[in-house]
Amino acid sequence: MARTARGNSPPEDSQATGGREAILRATYDLVEAHGYHPVTVGDICKHAGVVRATFYVYFSNKLDAFTSVMARVIESLYETAGQRPAHDHEYARIVESNARYMQAWARDRHVLAQWFALSLIDETVGETYRTFRDRFESRIEQRLQRLIDTNRIPQADAGMLATVLSGMMESFVRRYLGPENSDAHIRTHFPTALRTISESWYSTIYAERPPEFTYTTYGLDPTGTL
Repeated sequence: MARTARGNSPPEDSQATGGREAILRATYDLVEAHGYHPVTVGDICKHAGVVRATFYVYFSNKLDAFTSVMARVIESLYETAGQRPAHDHEYARIVESNARYMQAWARDRHVLAQWFALSLIDETVGETYRTFRDRFESRIEQRLQRLIDTNRIPQADAGMLATVLSGMMESFVRRYLGPENSDAHIRTHFPTALRTISESWYSTIYAERPPEFTYTTYGLDPTGTL
């Protein structure tokens, strides 16, 4: 979901021409700025420039609206990570994919933190989260299976290996790109974080340390853009 600047006023005609989108934008903005629990339906309606009746045309409650917001955010996150890498070098492909994933996570880290916290206590949110996670792992599994079938990596259970890699990345980004860290902290530590997780992925997949690698050799920016 595209971000909007905090504090921006919604368009005056949002109720007439874009009520649902205005509500989604407002929900994102408010949860990002204040967290999920303090935000009320009234706050969302005020920020979106719609009346409560318009809100309830599209959503049954605040959680319903936030679930729709996060469906977009997570879909975008996984689609970004799933783009075909531009490089043939195996380690460069891992670095490129991980950089895109981590940049997308850092961009939406405040709302993602709220979403994953809710997934631990709300069954509906937890099920939605698991559905997206399973899709992500399935995509990794398919790529790993192709590598196994062509004898490019050691024989392994592709599904189990995909779960390990997915869990490794999720735990890593939640710790090092979490909302408790400042933008400056993330930018400073991003190169080290990217290198660490990418080396760990490569070693797990190929059962060996990554080869000598220079970012600029493969046209990659070692600092990323957050």
